[in-house]
Amino acid sequence: KENSVILKELSISTESEVAAVHSAYYQTAMDLYKRVGPADAFYKQAIQFLHYTPPAEVEDAKSLARDLCLAALVGKGVYNLGTVVYENSELLATLKGETDGFLVELMESAAVGNVGAFEALETHRVYLERNGCDIKAIQEKILLLGLVNLVFEKESGERTMAFSDIAKRLQVDLEQVEWIAMKALSLGLIKGSMDQVDGIIDVTWVMPRVLDQKMMTALAKRFGEWYDKVSETKDFMGERIPAF
Repeated sequence: KENSVILKELSISTESEVAAVHSAYYQTAMDLYKRVGPADAFYKQAIQFLHYTPPAEVEDAKSLARDLCLAALVGKGVYNLGTVVYENSELLATLKGETDGFLVELMESAAVGNVGAFEALETHRVYLERNGCDIKAIQEKILLLGLVNLVFEKESGERTMAFSDIAKRLQVDLEQVEWIAMKALSLGLIKGSMDQVDGIIDVTWVMPRVLDQKMMTALAKRFGEWYDKVSETKDFMGERIPAF
């Protein structure tokens, strides 16, 4: 009965009042998981908190930005780093010029699987390990996202890739590619099949993720090209199939 009363009150509340309730709830949950872990639980609650909380109302934004970056990097199952980088760029901007500022660039590189981020990991190894980061686990996440980004860049009909091309893109030994591909498949980051004998992987699906402006522009261009092909096929068939 008490829950019914609360739900009824919420149903007649204004949108801003409901948002305030959610904000308070997720802030409490976020603070709890910051103390007890794990990192991925803190990350999920923090993202929800930011969804319901205007940036100007976030207390100690720099601290939250730092904690969110660290949680995204080490959190198990957290691979859509664009949620932090692109949807919460205003929060991350509070770190620029600070000691923790390198985290912004690290997150931007990690989000697209840029293996150049490995250098930053080594440069700031002491800081990251002091804050509970497993450098090897972050490197693994960046490699997996590198494969995801490589697949995303390909046309849907061009997603049969040679291990050698993947190795070149990720800057790893050829022997490592099979493990990276199997890991990505097992985690559900991509779907498809792999031929270890011929050294190729055929990807039929890649995980949805938050895109930056450059990626969205490329995707829009791809849709335009697809539309042109469909129109050409339609015209071709229309010319050769008599109307009934």
